[in-house]
Amino acid sequence: MSRLQSAGLIDATGKIKQEYRQVLDTLAKARNVATLRYTAGSRLFEFIVTFAETKNSPSISVFHNNNQLIIEAPAAVEDAFTLIDQNVGHSKVASNNLSQKFSKQEAIALFALMDLERAANLRAIADETALKTLAYDLSAIVDKVVNRKETFQSLEFVLQSGMDLPTPSTPAQVEAGLKMLVDKKLVNRETNKYRLSQELSLVAGRLPIIDNYVTVEAGRFDQNNKLIYANFTALQAGVNDILYFENQGEQIIVRSVSGMQLVGLIAKFLNEPDAIKLPQTTNAPVKTPQNAKTDNKNFCENCGTQTKPNAKFCPSCGTKLSG
Repeated sequence: MSRLQSAGLIDATGKIKQEYRQVLDTLAKARNVATLRYTAGSRLFEFIVTFAETKNSPSISVFHNNNQLIIEAPAAVEDAFTLIDQNVGHSKVASNNLSQKFSKQEAIALFALMDLERAANLRAIADETALKTLAYDLSAIVDKVVNRKETFQSLEFVLQSGMDLPTPSTPAQVEAGLKMLVDKKLVNRETNKYRLSQELSLVAGRLPIIDNYVTVEAGRFDQNNKLIYANFTALQAGVNDILYFENQGEQIIVRSVSGMQLVGLIAKFLNEPDAIKLPQTTNAPVKTPQNAKTDNKNFCENCGTQTKPNAKFCPSCGTKLSG
C-alpha cells in the first residue's frame, strides 16, 4: 500500500485516484486485447494493447522490457512501431514467393526436414564445402520431432510451441505428413529418404540462424463471452528473409514476407480491436484511395490512411512516414 501511495496511484484513504480509474477499469474489463512479443538474442520485449469497450475511451498499452513495466493511455503504439522499425526494418523485398497451406502433420514434418537441411548448411559453411540439398532418413526426421530440442533456433520447435496439440506427434503421423508433402511435390522421396524440393531448399538455405522472433496474438470476446483468438509468428534471419506462419484451425499458413508486410500486419493488430483474421499479404503495390490527399503530409503515401500530425508510422499499414 505504501508503494502505491509513493507512486501516486492511491490517495491517503487508500482509494485509486480519479485520474487513474478509467485506465484501470479498461484493463479490468478488457474485451479486446492484442499482444506483440519480440525477441532478439537475450532481449525480450512485450507490448500489450487493451482496447476499451467504447470508442470514446482510449486504448491502454502495457510495455514490458524485462526491467520496466510502463502503462500508457492512450496506447503508445508509436513506441512499438519504433521498436520494430529499428530491429526488423521496412524492406519491401522478400527473399522468395513462398505461400502455402499445410495440415498440421505436413507442417511439422516439413519444418523438421528444413531444420535438418539448415543444420547441414551450417556444417558445410563451417567446413568450407559446397552447400547441397541432402536426402534424410525417415528415422532422422522422426527423431527431430519426437526428441526435439527446446530452442527457438528450431523451426519445428517454434511451430509446435504455438500449436494447440493434445498429444505429441507420433512416428506414424510424421510419416503421413511426409507422404502428403511428396504428393504435393514439395518433398521428393528416394527409397526411404526424403529431400526438400528446390523451392523449399532455397527457403531453408536463407534461414541458417534466426536473428529475430516476433509473435502477435489477438483475442476478443463475442456477445456470448466466447473468446475468438488469432495469432501469427515471424522468424527473421536477414533483412529480406522473414518466414511467417499462422495457425488457422487445422491449417498452417506459411509465407515468406517482407519487413514492410510484417510491420503492416503488426500495425493492423495493434490498432484495430476487431482485426482477428489476418489480411492477405501481397507484393503488389497498394493503390491509394482517390479521396486520399496524398499531397497532405497527414495521409499515408502507401495506403492513403489519414494519420496524426507528427506520426512516424502509418496506423493502418505500418509504412514509415516522411516529413
